Amino acid sequence: MLLINKKFFLLVCPVYEPYQSGGAQSFPLIVKALSTKYNPIVLTEFNSQKPFFEKKENVLILRIIPIRDNYGKKSFIYSLVTFFLSYLVIYVVTFFYGILGGKIFHFTRYCNFLITPLLLFLRVINVKIIYDCRTEISENQIKQFSLALKLCSYFLANSESALNSLNKYTSGKVPKVLIVNPLKIRNINIPKKFKIKNKFFKENEYIVCIGTISERKSSLKIVKAFNIAIEEISKNSEIEKNSLPKLLFVGRNDLGKNFIRFIEKFENVTYLGSKPHLESLKIIKLSLGSISASISEGIPRSCLESLYFKKPSLVPACVPEFVKYCPEVCVSTITERDFLVFIKLIKTLILNRDLILEKNKNYPINNHKYSIFKSELLKFYSTLT
Repeated sequence: MLLINKKFFLLVCPVYEPYQSGGAQSFPLIVKALSTKYNPIVLTEFNSQKPFFEKKENVLILRIIPIRDNYGKKSFIYSLVTFFLSYLVIYVVTFFYGILGGKIFHFTRYCNFLITPLLLFLRVINVKIIYDCRTEISENQIKQFSLALKLCSYFLANSESALNSLNKYTSGKVPKVLIVNPLKIRNINIPKKFKIKNKFFKENEYIVCIGTISERKSSLKIVKAFNIAIEEISKNSEIEKNSLPKLLFVGRNDLGKNFIRFIEKFENVTYLGSKPHLESLKIIKLSLGSISASISEGIPRSCLESLYFKKPSLVPACVPEFVKYCPEVCVSTITERDFLVFIKLIKTLILNRDLILEKNKNYPINNHKYSIFKSELLKFYSTLT
């Protein structure tokens, strides 16, 4: 057994650096924390900027899962083939990992009926199975997840909404641990004006929405609410519309042409595309503030980064942590009343940003220190071996 006398664990995740999503920033921090005492093996999606196999000190990264296509950008055949091929890759790698003596299987996202036989195999050979829950679980998802969740040995949640879902849908006999999303941001010194490609960014020019553009993120409703707020401000004050802040989206566009066509109606809305994480941080740091109005979330990393940089932030009301500490700046678009309150808060963000900042200060951003996260994660893993 090649792995049995060494502290190996296999982490299966859909995204990893250099992808730009929140998960792609979080998983390397998990690996970094655990690599001080363990030998991580990461199985993740292919990225053209990186090799298939990468060795970093005692970390082995296998970027060999086919790139998924959940967004209709490729053909149905491509989507179908890569979907099943992804699971085949996970099965093959995990099978050999288990046969060679690996004892910890840590996974996220791939939690449906297709993974069930593999989890049964891991249970038979006495491998500890950790499901890493990174957002709340919907009623529709639990129909797909229920059998796989019953086979897990431990649950790890990175937010209260994820933990609440696990408490609601899984057995009370299975241990559940909450370890919140970590932040590890280096000092970023940037001028009050900088350039990305052909576009210049000036301080306080934009209110930003960082993250995936999707129905779940309420992206179209944010555009609509923002422009209603701008119209009302310019109508009821002497401020000219072109001197008011603009709205900037940065992230992967899952709405495709529908989003592009929608924002083309508005001169004050810009979509920059998906950018490297460091550039996103620079944009946040130069922004007037940030908006996130998701319907369903764990705890959005972009919101935490905005709070870290002390930028006035409107945060999603679906996140229990935000509702607990700064309910006055929590926003939703679900009901008509929610939408009207959202518009009012956007106007406050533009005209009286200090009021939003004052409410943001109540959020304990220091709870997300990497040192705290590392200590709690190592403590959790020490109970497994």
